[in-house]
Amino acid sequence: MAFANALRALRRQAGLSYRKLADRTPYSASTLFSAASGRSLPTQAVTLAFVSGCGEDVALWQRLWEDTAAVLGQPVTAGTGVSQARIPRGPSSVRALRHELCALVERVREHVTCDGLGPSQTGRRRRRRRQAGSSRHLADVITAGRGPAGCVSHVRVAGALAGRPHHLLDEVLVVAIVEACHTLCALPFTDADRKRWQGRIRSAAAARQSLPATVRDVARHTPSE
Repeated sequence: MAFANALRALRRQAGLSYRKLADRTPYSASTLFSAASGRSLPTQAVTLAFVSGCGEDVALWQRLWEDTAAVLGQPVTAGTGVSQARIPRGPSSVRALRHELCALVERVREHVTCDGLGPSQTGRRRRRRRQAGSSRHLADVITAGRGPAGCVSHVRVAGALAGRPHHLLDEVLVVAIVEACHTLCALPFTDADRKRWQGRIRSAAAARQSLPATVRDVARHTPSE
């Protein structure tokens, strides 16, 4: 389990044995060893005590624990033995960026109807109406607009909407998706809008790059919502 591997890496980087780590936490050495064994996801309380004992960012690891628990289908509820309340994700996070982008695309899906076929459908025997707000539809609109993004593949658009950092942090691509959504919904897209999105993307990229390598490894194995 990538989560357990990252915990073990933290302990090694801190130069602590499990016994010394136990001296810094309310838990025994055997409990901490079990937490990093990879047999199962440790409780949130044990995880945060482990991380705090290693001198790492507790807030960041709380979010990673919640994401991992969600992927594994484990409930994420209050009362886990952590003294602090859940810390919300900041506006510069990749998750928050994806949430705002998907909310804009959802507006397209609710209010826009596609009347025709997309370019990639015209040669097919079975022709289906293009779904408004789909990755193919948005790629067609971006490509037809002849903007800075140029000819855009629907795979790249889908990657951005899925929260894949390689695509979601592509400034030209994401701004093109946003502008396409504004165009489809007959909303103005101003220079202020462009600069705001560019700032959000750059902040999310900087925040991701600032993560320790072991934390990025965990995030890479933890799909977005």
